[in-house]
Amino acid sequence: YTFSFHEALTISVTGSYFYSSSVVYWDGEALTTTFLSSVELAATVSAADIASAGTADVTVTNPTPGGGTSSVVTFTINFPAPTITSFSPTTGGTGSVVTINGTNLTGATAVDFGGTAAGSFTAVSSSSITATVGGGASGEVSVTTPGGTATLAGFVFDGTSPTASITRLTPANENTNATSVIFQIQFSEDVIGVDGNDFLISSTVGASIGAFSGSGLTYTLEVNGISGDGVLAIDFIANPGITDTNSNLFDGTLTTNEFYFIDQVVPTASISRASPTFA
Repeated sequence: YTFSFHEALTISVTGSYFYSSSVVYWDGEALTTTFLSSVELAATVSAADIASAGTADVTVTNPTPGGGTSSVVTFTINFPAPTITSFSPTTGGTGSVVTINGTNLTGATAVDFGGTAAGSFTAVSSSSITATVGGGASGEVSVTTPGGTATLAGFVFDGTSPTASITRLTPANENTNATSVIFQIQFSEDVIGVDGNDFLISSTVGASIGAFSGSGLTYTLEVNGISGDGVLAIDFIANPGITDTNSNLFDGTLTTNEFYFIDQVVPTASISRASPTFA
């Protein structure tokens, strides 16, 4: 007999001269036995007893007087080999959640991405696993079960954090007397989790953060209520929680950070006698 199970198993044992006191044994271990008839017994095998591939000796014992033990019947515990048919997404970073599809995935004991163990994984069903990418390497996705290891190439690990540049948008000139300006924020790749609360004003003039908009790579931030003379710039707050689509955290690195020089002081003039100097 050959079996492939991942839960407790009820087996039917057929033979002859069975009694209500007959007991089925699994590798010498007495099983909970149900008497069905003089030619049939039912017994429950625990999940632990069939957790590993191999064989088990099954016998039936009748009590004394008389009685005795039957001949051995060998059961083979077999786990079918797993397969991976696809996984999505095909690119991910540390913390990314990947869905792996295939067959015979129940009972998985390991999931790797490019040879690096997944941070965690859950066998949703025999055909699906969700796994969180751990450390980083590109290469094959592999799933190991008691039936073997399945692999599928094509996973790309992205461990690069996004960077950003801040440039003047409106007006484009560095020197201005405007009371409202707009900065453009350009990331090196699509990001998520950005809003106006992620920014602060770095300035020697009075100003406040206004309208914020954008998505993906490009965003704009208006600074209004500007008053006085001096330098006006914006920056990110510490730990803004912005990530790329592969969960890589933006650490605040700026490749460009342009500023405005605000000059709102109205010029004045004086007229004096130059020559001659007397009235």
